This record gives sequence, C-alpha cells and structure tokens, in this order.
Amino acid sequence: MTRTSTEPRTDEAPSNRSFVRTFAVTIAVLALLCAGLVAVAHSQGPRLSETIVDGRAVTLRADQQARVFLDESVATVRAEQVAVSPAARFAVTTQGTVVAVQFLHRLDYDTRYRVTIRGVTSVFGSRATTISTEFTTGRAQVLTLDRNPAGQDRIVRASVNAVGRSVVYQARRIQAYAPIGSDLVVVSDDRRTSRITVVSSDGTTEDLLLPGPGLVTGFALDAPTGVLVFRFTARGTATKLYTISLTGVHTSAPYEGSTLPADDASQGAAPSLAADSRSVVVSGRTVYTAPKGARLSQLGSSPNGQFVTVVSAPASAASDRSTIDPAPVGATTLVVDRSSGAVVASFAGSSLRWG
Repeated sequence: MTRTSTEPRTDEAPSNRSFVRTFAVTIAVLALLCAGLVAVAHSQGPRLSETIVDGRAVTLRADQQARVFLDESVATVRAEQVAVSPAARFAVTTQGTVVAVQFLHRLDYDTRYRVTIRGVTSVFGSRATTISTEFTTGRAQVLTLDRNPAGQDRIVRASVNAVGRSVVYQARRIQAYAPIGSDLVVVSDDRRTSRITVVSSDGTTEDLLLPGPGLVTGFALDAPTGVLVFRFTARGTATKLYTISLTGVHTSAPYEGSTLPADDASQGAAPSLAADSRSVVVSGRTVYTAPKGARLSQLGSSPNGQFVTVVSAPASAASDRSTIDPAPVGATTLVVDRSSGAVVASFAGSSLRWG
C-alpha cells in the first residue's frame, strides 16, 4: 500500500513565489503607465479630431453647422469662448465630444473661415486648451438663360470667379426655368402653346401634363417642397393659377392662392435702380453705375447677399418679346460684389439663378 503525502513539495514554493512577484510587478507597472497616460491627457487637455462642414450648404441656407469633433467629452462651451473669422453670427451647443457652431446667416462664397474655441476642458476638468480649425466655403454656382431669337436658347451653368461654362439644356423659345436638386424645370412655347419639361441630370426629359392647350405666362417653383405654381391662359378662357407636385403624381390642379409665390428672400437689403436706370443702389449707396448708352433691368441678389445681379443692355436694344420675363436683345447679366462694387463676373443672357 502506497502512502500519499499531503505536504507541498519544497522545490515548488520558490517557483510560485517568483510568479507572484512577477505578476505583481507587471500589474504595478501597468498601473503606473495608465496613471501616466491619464496624467499626460489631463495636462494636455482635449484635442481636435476632425471638423465637418458642408461648404456649399452654409452659403445657401442659414442655420448650418460646423461640427468640431474632439478626442474626449468636453465641458459645455459658451458662445463667448468661440470666435469666427471673418465675423459671422452663430450659436453654440456641446454634446459629448462634439462642439457644434451653428451659423445664423448664410456665409460668403469661396471664403476661408477660422473657428477658434478657447478654454476647452474635458468633463473631468483637464487643463484648458484652445482649439482652432478652418474650412473653405464653396464657390458661387449660377445658371443663366442665353436666348437666341434665330435659333435655340441655352441654359448655361458656371461658377463665379472661375473659368469654364457648360450647356445644361437647350431648346427653342425657353421662357423660364428653375433648378430642383440636380434637375431642371423648364417652360418653353411656340407663342401659342407652352410646355413644362423636367430635365434630369442625365439628359432625359419628361413633359408635364398641363390643363390643356394654352400659354404659361408666369412660373414659380418651391424647390424644398417640389411644388410648381404657374399662371396659365387656356385658349378662349380666363387666366388661372395651377399647381403641380413634382414629388407626387405629375398632374396639374387649381391653385388656391391668388398670386405666384415669391422666391426666397435674399440675405441683406434689396437692391434698387436709380431713376436714370443706370445705377444700382443698396441702402442708399450706389454700388454700380453703367456706362453711358446702357440701360439696367432685372435686379437680384445672391442668397447670402454677397453679390448683386443686374441685366445690362444697350439703351436702344429692343425687347426679345418673350412670354415670361422679356429681356433686351443682347442682354448681359453682371454679378457685382455688394461691398466693393466690383464686377466679378458677366454672363450672356438674363434670368440668372443661383445653384
């Protein structure tokens, strides 16, 4: 019979003690490293991870945001801690690792903005740091209608202060148009009967069903809702307003309003023409004067108010006799910087729209 001993072997004890010591030292070293990393992070404060801004949207719509992402959750940032250059009105919200700077007005085109946030600390009270980030807004995109009484009219796309222009659509006797997303809605006629055509970005077209034969004599499109309103004169009947929803079934229905909806108001004071029809005035200040022998018409503004637009033509130029928004033959649309009065771009034709 073999006896089994319950006493530990003495040769195993040193090995176990060595393992325990090694494990304890490893844990201690890791703890010191973690404490060191925490101390370094605490001493450095929050750091910038990335900034997300839609450079085009901030020029077209108010209340767009620059979202500043940090590497840790931060304490609430107050508006007085933030500076934007060039100056812009804004509001600030903080959520976790994100500080959102919301611009209350549309920003200028093709401009580099700097956002500086001072005194940023983590939610655990780290050292205060200053965060700086920059972004550039998009260039101004425009569409213009270049009418050709002897041939096809053209809708042309271009950028302000940039070389290169492209023909988006062409047809005979284009009367009006409006962009909706990447598509266009175009009104054309043969002086007796109108068509309203949806032109897709790939070049395909769809003619909308009108109330009957007749002329479209007025046109407005609310792009955000996709609702088209037009003034229509059917043959032998009175002029009425109709609407077509471009997001639903493309059929016309009577419009409940009494007038065409107005375009969205541009930012800033509206321009006006002086009595001599040769000068453009904004808030009592003349920003542009045409040369002698020229006549101005069809004033407008960019959505952000940075530019004023005006159609210029020889004073003796005859009307092109278009059904909607007639313009002088040989008209040129000028884009004028509201601040400096400089003409920054010119386009053949009229009916300029901002894209």
